[in-house]
Formats: sequence, C-alpha cells, structure tokens
Amino acid sequence: MIIKPCVKSIHLEKLEALVRRVDQNHPSRSQIEADYAKRLSGFRGEQSLEYHLSFLPDEEFYLLYNLRLSENNRFFQIDTLLIYPSVIIVLEAKNFRSMLTFDQKGKQLIQTIEETEKGYPCPLIQVSRHKLQLHNWLNSFNFKNIPIETIVVITNPSTILKTIPLNAPLPKNVIRNTMLAEKKIY
Repeated sequence: MIIKPCVKSIHLEKLEALVRRVDQNHPSRSQIEADYAKRLSGFRGEQSLEYHLSFLPDEEFYLLYNLRLSENNRFFQIDTLLIYPSVIIVLEAKNFRSMLTFDQKGKQLIQTIEETEKGYPCPLIQVSRHKLQLHNWLNSFNFKNIPIETIVVITNPSTILKTIPLNAPLPKNVIRNTMLAEKKIY
C-alpha cells in the first residue's frame, strides 16, 4: 500500500520553472539545464520503481517514496522505503546510462560514457549510511532492533554493469529494477 507517493520534488519543480523562464542566452542557462536534466533523470528512475513494485503483493507492505528525515540535526533522504511486518527495506534508485563499474577497492562508482569516465560516491556506502541513520531515527522513537535491509536498484535497462576487480561478483544488494518482483525482498 502506497503511503507516500512518488511525486516531483519542489527542487525539480523549481528547476522546471527556471528552465522555462531563463533566457536562451543567459550565461547560466547550460548549468541550469544540466542540473534539471540530472534531477529529472533521477526522478524518472524513482518513478520506474513504481511499476516493478506493483507486482509485489500490495497488502503485505507499506511504501513511501522520497522520505526526508532528520537524525541528530542531520537530514537524510531515502528514495524508497518498503515497510514489511518483519523488515524495513531501503531502496536507492540509480538511473545512470552507459556503463557503471562498481570499484570495490576504491569504494566508488565509475560511469563510462564514450570512453570518458566520471567518478561518483559508492551507492553501497550511501545506503549503509541511510540504514544507520534510519536505525538511529527509529531508536529515538523507541523502535529498537528492527531489521533493516538495503538494495541499490539500477533503473536504466541499457546500463552495463561491471566490477573492479574485473569479473568480481556484483554486490548481492545491487539489482536491476526488473528484478524487484523476482527477488525475495521480504
């Protein structure tokens, strides 16, 4: 059952309005468009989860999208949270294109587009931090010892996944969105 639906963030809506209003020749136009494209891609990745999660038995869980919580005066945002009677699952959607390499030694994510590499923080570290922050948040309300699992969901179907070291198995909590209904996640 969806408790908090997947909707555009206020930041994305502001960027949409800005793109419509900023003059084509404005010096910041290209940066505004790039920021908008990045946020829109992330939102579309999160939206794609809705379809795949719709195959799960609806009566068994609660679903919250774009959850923003505060833990020790630090805010954290969870893309998608599944709450089952026996476990809470934090889903982090990644909508990258081309090739993604999970560098397990360097603890980073490398995106390769036409032989150009760009490094990103490792989403596995991100979801581990979210798990810890959610655990602390729950403890502050006396909800103790609730199992929390994490999954990084690759939402772009054309993305090629690799690992460093070469041919190392992909971490078990990294899956494609098409596998959400297939993977026993509860």
